[in-house]
Amino acid sequence: MQDYHSHELDEKAKINLVKNIYAKEELKGTKFYQEFKNALHVLDFMEDYQYTRNEAQRILRDIQSHTVIPRKIYGQIHDLLDRLAQEKDSSERSRLR
Repeated sequence: MQDYHSHELDEKAKINLVKNIYAKEELKGTKFYQEFKNALHVLDFMEDYQYTRNEAQRILRDIQSHTVIPRKIYGQIHDLLDRLAQEKDSSERSRLR
């Protein structure tokens, strides 16, 4: 991960980062890996057409999701994010965006 710290990533670097982070060897023993295996088990042993395509995708997507904003950008927009979170008026939120 140090190789990517504070650098803008091109597509090739993003692909390599994802490959490294989600390598089976890196995930073994984690909660994510266990939940993923459980989700695959559910999908492997379900009756044909028990779930719609969207339901099956939801099962896999609900395992873990994180929204990530690079630290450099987050530092630049921190105040704006606070204002958006506190603003009640939808038109003002749209203007702030």
